[in-house]
Amino acid sequence: MNVFIKKRDASITNDKYLSNRRGQYAERNGARTPWNNQMDIKIVHTLMINKKSNTQSVSLSLDVFNISNLISKTWGRQYYVPNVLNSSYQLLTFARANTNKAPELNFNNPTTTAWQYDPILSRMQGQLSVRYNF
Repeated sequence: MNVFIKKRDASITNDKYLSNRRGQYAERNGARTPWNNQMDIKIVHTLMINKKSNTQSVSLSLDVFNISNLISKTWGRQYYVPNVLNSSYQLLTFARANTNKAPELNFNNPTTTAWQYDPILSRMQGQLSVRYNF
């Protein structure tokens, strides 16, 4: 068994989805990025300025985006597939081409997954706002 086949088999064995589908066709959208979960919360408090007429008030609100990341740093991660990896990565490369032999191929085992998580959008973020109602 040549090195190319060994590397290919190791890549399939180490991938959770591909190892379950060995010898079969890959299903459409079978190997997808992990599910994105995000939980937001908004707290609003209204202060009446003129209680007799009920026409003027000030509202204070606090929006917390991705509050689940406040509970655990691995929760609320936002995954995406960067285009840079897809366009520049070559799975197969030629090792050499001889006229007497068949060309030899190198299998470049992917070192990272096809997706990454966004370190900014995966963080808990807050927004404080003041609103004057008249």
